This record gives sequence, C-alpha cells and structure tokens, in this order.
Amino acid sequence: MTKNRSLVALLVLAGLCLLCSSCDRFTDWKKVTWDHYATGFYLESSMEVQEESADYIEVRVKGWDIKYAKWSVVNRPIISMTCLFSYPEKRPQLERIIQDFGEAKHEAHTYEGYTQPHFAFSTPSRYFLKTPIDKVELVSDRDWEDQPAGSVLNAHFWLLGRCHDRYAKHLDNPGRQKMPADFHVNSEAYMKLVAQAYDRTGEEDWDLRDGLYEVILSPLDRVDFASMDYLEPQLFLTSDSPHFAEPQTLTIRTTFRDGTVTTLTTEINKSK
Repeated sequence: MTKNRSLVALLVLAGLCLLCSSCDRFTDWKKVTWDHYATGFYLESSMEVQEESADYIEVRVKGWDIKYAKWSVVNRPIISMTCLFSYPEKRPQLERIIQDFGEAKHEAHTYEGYTQPHFAFSTPSRYFLKTPIDKVELVSDRDWEDQPAGSVLNAHFWLLGRCHDRYAKHLDNPGRQKMPADFHVNSEAYMKLVAQAYDRTGEEDWDLRDGLYEVILSPLDRVDFASMDYLEPQLFLTSDSPHFAEPQTLTIRTTFRDGTVTTLTTEINKSK
C-alpha cells in the first residue's frame, strides 16, 4: 500500500512538473513582439479550378482549406505563426517571406494580445501565397465572337477577389464599402457572391480584422495584379457573353512573380 501511495505521489509530482513546464512554454509564446497581418503563407503555388455552378468558376490555391487543418501537422504546405513556436527552425524562412511582403509594424498591437495561456492562437486566419500572382489568362477551345479559339478572353470576364494591401502595408482601414450601383451580371449566384464580399467589409473589431480588405471587382483585363501582394488566392470569374453558356473547355493560366505558371482546364456546359 505504501508503495502504491508513493507511486501515486510520484505520478502527481511528475504531472505538476509537466504542467509547470507547459506554463513556461505558453508564457514564452506571449513574448513574441512581431505584428504582421498575415498569419501564414502557402508555400506552393499550385492552383485548382472549380465550377461551382453553371454561372461562374472559382480559381483558388490547391488545398484552400488546409489552413484549417490541425496546426501540429509538420508536412502541410503552409508556414504559419505557430511554426515560430512549434518548429523554431522555420522562423528564418517566415522572416524572409515577411520581409519580402513589406508588412507594416504596429508596436501598439503585437501577438501578445492574441495568445492565451494553455490555448491555441486566437489570431485572425489570414493566409496568402508566398509568391503573389502576376497575371491570370483565360482561353477557350472554341471561337468567341471575332476571337478565334486560343485567344485570351480576359476582356469578356469579370473577376471578384479580396485584397488586403491597404491594411497590411499602411495600416489603413478601407472601411465599409458598397457594391457599385451600376454593377450587374446575369448570374444570380455571382451577384450573391459580390454582395457577400461587400457586406463583410469594414468590421469594427480590430482584433478580428476580418473585414479589413478591399473588394476587387473588375474586368479581368483591367486587374492590376502587380500592385496586389495580399490578394487572397481565391478568385471568382464569370462572363455575360453568350459564349460562356456554350459547351467548351476553358484553360486558365496563372502566372506568378517568380515565373511559375500553373495551367488548369475545366469543361463547362458539356451536358448541353
């Protein structure tokens, strides 16, 4: 019995020691003084296309939902703030990426305000491509009006996206934005996406910083990708051209600033 009591006491003591060491580790997290807008970056520039409806297509980074995966997964193709504490060897890589992006510093708000002892990070989930997009081009395997198959059709497409550069670089809150009164496309599904994008702008909760982005709503051939480092890698495309409703194969070429090119194809309206 005495031996059992001694064993129990030893286990309790070991547990307390482990708890204390855990406390120290979590306390150390609070010493981080970096403040930057992105909480993580996608290390790969692989893209995928999804035809969400017959009215529009979505182009996004492959594995878009991976940012919600368990943070302790070592081999996921993203690098995030949690790597600073769980995998310190990745810190130099993250520092280089942040320097390349030129993120603003804000001494009044650091990660000390976003960490809680014994809990995971309560930071906003903002993930961007390590290498920003340089351009996106769409071509079809059939003629569009006076443009033969294989021509770049950007002038016929609208792009919807979300860009965070103003806040990330200049700490400038874009505020509440309104959908242009004269904007209209035939796709009801796309109009709902646009309305949702504008409806979520201008959030007042600074800690969440959920709505501090600008809505990019523009003909694709007028989008200035070069000026947008913090463009979310999730873009929605639609067209009012009657050719968009025809059976065809669309090719989407995404070029990144490091010269990498991702080419995607999607068959649309094949059942018609």
